Amino acid sequence: MIEQLKKQIEMNLHEQALESIKKHQIMNPTHAELFYLEGLCYRKLNNFQAAKNAFETCCHINKHHIESRFLLANVLKNLGQYEDAIVHYKELIKLDVNHVKGWFNIGVCYQLSRQTDLAIAAYKRAITIKPDYAEVLNNLGNLYRSLPDYERACQCYEQALRYKPMPETAYNHALALQSLNYLPGSIDAFELAISLKPDYLNAILGMAILLDKIGKHKKALTYYQKALVIDPQNAEVYFSMGLIFVKLKQLKLAIACYAKAWEIKPDYTEALGSLIQYKMHACDWQGLDKLYEAVAVDIQKGKYVVPFNLLATPLMPVIQKQCAEQYTNKNYPARNLVCQLNGIDARKKIRLGYFSADFHNHATAYLMADLFALHNREQFEVIGISFGPVQDDEMALNLRQRFDQFHEVSHLSDLEIAQLSNTLRIDIAIDLKGYTRGARPAIFAYRPAPVQVSYLGYPGTLGATYFDYIIADPTVIPSGDEIFYTEKIAFMPDTYQVNAARVVDKKSSNGRTFHGLPEDAFVFCSFNNNFKITPDIFSCWMRLLAQVPNSVLWLFEANPEATKNLRTSAINHGMDPGRLIFAKKASQQKHLSRYYYADLVLDTLYYNAHTTTSDALWVGCPVITCIGKTFPARVAASILKAFNVEELITGTIEEYEKLALSLANQPQRLIDLRNKIAINKNVAPLFDTRSYTGYLEALFTKMYQRQQSGLSPDHLRSN
Repeated sequence: MIEQLKKQIEMNLHEQALESIKKHQIMNPTHAELFYLEGLCYRKLNNFQAAKNAFETCCHINKHHIESRFLLANVLKNLGQYEDAIVHYKELIKLDVNHVKGWFNIGVCYQLSRQTDLAIAAYKRAITIKPDYAEVLNNLGNLYRSLPDYERACQCYEQALRYKPMPETAYNHALALQSLNYLPGSIDAFELAISLKPDYLNAILGMAILLDKIGKHKKALTYYQKALVIDPQNAEVYFSMGLIFVKLKQLKLAIACYAKAWEIKPDYTEALGSLIQYKMHACDWQGLDKLYEAVAVDIQKGKYVVPFNLLATPLMPVIQKQCAEQYTNKNYPARNLVCQLNGIDARKKIRLGYFSADFHNHATAYLMADLFALHNREQFEVIGISFGPVQDDEMALNLRQRFDQFHEVSHLSDLEIAQLSNTLRIDIAIDLKGYTRGARPAIFAYRPAPVQVSYLGYPGTLGATYFDYIIADPTVIPSGDEIFYTEKIAFMPDTYQVNAARVVDKKSSNGRTFHGLPEDAFVFCSFNNNFKITPDIFSCWMRLLAQVPNSVLWLFEANPEATKNLRTSAINHGMDPGRLIFAKKASQQKHLSRYYYADLVLDTLYYNAHTTTSDALWVGCPVITCIGKTFPARVAASILKAFNVEELITGTIEEYEKLALSLANQPQRLIDLRNKIAINKNVAPLFDTRSYTGYLEALFTKMYQRQQSGLSPDHLRSN
């Protein structure tokens, strides 16, 4: 009878076997083997609860039925009842102290129930019984890797692979080696995993990610393409390929990948955000309006993109704030407080900590260089915290001398940097990055200082409750717009933008021909990054070229794809693309000299010229702007007001076009304007950095005093 039932089970005739078993159980209710076979059938049919009941009955009838006890424990493990499973594995081990699978599985249960020490002990006992038990060695390696103890993990994986090369073990070994930063070994381990299992998707993706990390972008792409052969509808793979094509400066292919990722997975808002971002970088405007609508809908549903990606779009401030809040809450939530609130002590100076990745040859550094030196050292101690790559260019070396202390911290974790700030007893932590490239907002989530301020680098709210203030002015944040910021507003009296004296390389001023410009043309100019150019403003520029026949438009060449698309767009407007002239990237001094040959700078709409506006004014070239509804769309107006040339600010695109046309057609008016700019350079607030520093210090003092008095942050004015 029993042998016949076993044959039915071996032939996978489980239903038929169960029918026979139940009939025999009626006649033999204490026959343990019948209940054991019943449990086998139910286990094969994935009915674990029924299998559990059968094995329990078998063990009740025959307490020494080792196989039934083992399978009962396994079924309990499968049901997630780890404590009950452990009880039965222990009973099993009492019956057979060298039951290696019992030790292995009790280790698994301990591991799954996070009893790490007991799991390690169980695995080690299994290995003592069977030293070549590769599966146990793999699990023990995984356990060590989770601690993390990568050295011991690697030892376990290496032993396991010697006894039994398994693709999963090779993959785990690759991850551990990567954590030890032994990247060549990690590559070898990934290759082994893939050779053992050519369709091992996780190993293929792990290899692609690692190759990308070490700069082998093209080779990484080949592995992503292998992944798509296995899983052609993997949206994340297309997204990752998009990231690589951006690094390779192949924006057209990057856009195609992001579009495909979003097509496969319509709720993949991150892919949608990147699609918008790089279509704008490439000046590929087809379908952008629909993408704006789609991302706004997603944000209203609680999703988010990197907030910076929305700054150059026409999306309203309420949407941009919601996006920033949701992005911050998901990626950089407030952590446990690190700072010990600095009480009143013998120290008379307020310690300012400027945090940035850009203390080198960068636009922010050029604006701020004089400020760091001009701070009143009787009232303030000025500390630089640099979390970007160590640089040794002239600006970097110069800036280090302008701080009282300067700390290179790129090698430290976010928490360690916050702890350093606390150790330095910084009173006010000033973030100069926001969500721009190289930012590390997680530092501020740890609250490295009693007062935290967003300043200059990011023109918008960070959506983070742990930032107390944003430095602004009444133009970039007009009355009533405070509701679009999680921070309290600290208002400067003129403009929020600090400035420093510029050095212009007059030796590179070799005439218009040198720059590819016609000698007798009227030169409209916009050196903004190409992603700021939008179809509405470009159409306006084309109308200006049409109305000023002997004119050209001088643009910055950010990337070849944008150049190509802008020329194509000019053709679509009926314009000779040769009237668009592109300037390549140059040093700041050489770049500034270009403004000698521009007649009029045309601003962009939704993300204005910021540093570019003050650059042009420094050299003496007028800038016209159309003031918008968001912070980045109002910066040029703020700068022009602080330079006492408010006549260059317009309120609509029609007024903007009319003003540009008027200046282009009235040479004397343009000459008079240039003369005014030359005078204002020495008398207007914009370039009065000493006074600016005093106003900023007044704000910092008020922030500090409120915190010392136990008052919550509030909107502040320096005067």
